[in-house]
Amino acid sequence: MSIEVLHVIQQFGRGGASQALSSLIDTATSSRHRVVSLIPAVPSAKDHLLEKGIPLFEHPLQLELECLVESADIVQLHFWNTPELYEFMSRPITARIILWSHISGNTAPHIVTPELASYPDLIISTGLPFDHLCDKGLVIKPRTPHNITQSPRPTEKTETFTVGIFGTLDSGRSEASAFDVFVAAKLPGAKLLIVGSGDLVPMWRGQAESLNMLDRVEFTGFVNDVGSQLGRMDLLLHMPRKDSSATSDLALQEALLAGVVPVVTSGTPVTDLVRHGFDALVAFDSDECVVHLRALFQQPVLLRRLREEGLRRSRQDFAPQLSAQQFEDHYRQLMDQPVRTHQFPIDLADSGTQRFIATLGFAAETFRVSATRGNGWQEADETIALSSPALVGAGAGGILHYRGYYPHDPILRYWAGLVFAAQGRTAFAAAEFAAAAKAGVLGSEERLKALLGSSQEFKEQRC
Repeated sequence: MSIEVLHVIQQFGRGGASQALSSLIDTATSSRHRVVSLIPAVPSAKDHLLEKGIPLFEHPLQLELECLVESADIVQLHFWNTPELYEFMSRPITARIILWSHISGNTAPHIVTPELASYPDLIISTGLPFDHLCDKGLVIKPRTPHNITQSPRPTEKTETFTVGIFGTLDSGRSEASAFDVFVAAKLPGAKLLIVGSGDLVPMWRGQAESLNMLDRVEFTGFVNDVGSQLGRMDLLLHMPRKDSSATSDLALQEALLAGVVPVVTSGTPVTDLVRHGFDALVAFDSDECVVHLRALFQQPVLLRRLREEGLRRSRQDFAPQLSAQQFEDHYRQLMDQPVRTHQFPIDLADSGTQRFIATLGFAAETFRVSATRGNGWQEADETIALSSPALVGAGAGGILHYRGYYPHDPILRYWAGLVFAAQGRTAFAAAEFAAAAKAGVLGSEERLKALLGSSQEFKEQRC
């Protein structure tokens, strides 16, 4: 009898965690799989599951979800901080549970807390093991789900030397300065190919237009045929934010498989996927990225040597079957254990604010002080206003994500107002402060008056 695995993911889509899930399903041989998307799946991402005959359950009602869990041999959670996943875990579940963490676990809002580490029967990381939190942590790197074919490469530098930027291009994950690095490198005749979507794309398009570079910069948006776009690149400029929670980047794996040489900034777990001077060049900062781009542009022999080593190693290390085999081994071992009841220690009656704070672990203190209006709450508010893009996160576990999930929580609305005001989004900030003031949140009325006053003064100055 094959093992029945129920995958639970916040949203089945086109990103790394969903691709890792698809890859696992595609190459597993001794287990059967079903997928629960806690919110409706991205329509364009559903086709792959439908083609494979994999059942997909979107936004199921609680009773249906309980039936799906009860009928599964193993429940596999694909984790990063989202209110939907914590809502699922806050209810008692009797099952064998594997939690596959797709985050580094030490950068807010994506924290692996001791409570989270003790929740499943087995916690598996895509980065470093969480062995400081539990005695059952393992590491399994996700492998690329795409069958990337190596494109023929010229032996000498051509007039259409192409630098690529590829992946999920959000300000919470990628450095906004990547476009500036290409400009600063001043590579005669070179093109920049930007493949992917995110909030950085329109900003870069505006920069290209202001610099009269639209003839040298191409924006493809999201593409399904990843291989064909990678085949157009000579090198990949890959600059994840140092506070990014990413641990294993599928875009980087796919680039190596396609014979594209990466230039990668150091300081994140993603750097572990490459070896400086062997299959990539690793840069300490933006200035060193510029140096590396020029070196690869000017030295075709170096480019070719790194490319060949990247191809050799990636075909061996990134084979999807490796990940699937590891998981199926653990599935069989877990089947020897009895089911038990799991429940993350969040009370269903807790407010959205309390739940958000509970997910942040060691990074929660600033939010706790602000929420309780304890000693130093004004300073805490200022810190929250200047939160990193990842911590703001409208769709990735941040302040705005939780505010959207708990729309009537006054503290979350107040924090959203702080963030919007710091971003200069006055109308949005005013609406949030007004709602918080109506609920009696200390300081919100003063924030609203100051905001409206400055806005009126600005209008008068313009007139």
